[in-house]
Amino acid sequence: MKKIALVHVGLHKTGSTSIQGALKKNEKNALAYIPETFRINDNTLINHAELAWYIYGDARQNLNNKIEEFKAEIKNKKIILLSSEDFSLVLSNQETKSMFEKILHEYEIFYIIFFRNMGDRDIVLPNEFKKHYKAQKRSRYIGTLIDFFKLKFYGKIKYNLYSSKYKIFFFTSHKKLIRTFQKKTRGKFLFFEYNKTTDIFKPLRETGLFQNFYSENIFFNKSKMWTVLKILNYIFKSKKIFIKKNRIINNINILSTLFKKNH
Repeated sequence: MKKIALVHVGLHKTGSTSIQGALKKNEKNALAYIPETFRINDNTLINHAELAWYIYGDARQNLNNKIEEFKAEIKNKKIILLSSEDFSLVLSNQETKSMFEKILHEYEIFYIIFFRNMGDRDIVLPNEFKKHYKAQKRSRYIGTLIDFFKLKFYGKIKYNLYSSKYKIFFFTSHKKLIRTFQKKTRGKFLFFEYNKTTDIFKPLRETGLFQNFYSENIFFNKSKMWTVLKILNYIFKSKKIFIKKNRIINNINILSTLFKKNH
């Protein structure tokens, strides 16, 4: 039996909080083991952001003492499940991606990637980062607007808010994202679409990974800046991203077959 690591990546603003709430609620119903080490301190969510922080050198806290604990915890586990939107930062940098996959060297890795196929994708990411600027004593509003135009015209913004060791980028272009993530990797990528009508819990519920899986309501987090960004986004229109026909169904079938063979 192969050892399998399922890594739910997100991306940011693709219902990750809702999925992580559902993971917490159904943790005991999962075929996969969900590690305790490197979880953020939240009793309502499962989010392994601390592992991402450790890998890309986030200076907010020292997490070096946890890595051996993490390795010992997963040593004898056949199927593990990790979840954090911050893994997108890890995968968008070649050095951090390699480091992450070395930590999971005993596992065949399957990355579960949700991407936002909506015209407002250039709104939500700057709106998410707005709350970080306050901690840096920077203008939340000016920084948010600058990020918006960087996404709109350059297709990426640099995430280096906490003196990270690496220069890490978010991509709005789906083609750029796929190329960057899949470059020099040994993991397999399963992409799923996020939009207003998508059942984001379907890949977890219908693959057999969870028994009696209960979905959560989608969590929305908007601000006053949202209205400003919405107007700007209307003026500077975005193109929608489209995925291949039947990709979601095919990816669910891949996971279903995988669990049947290994359970």
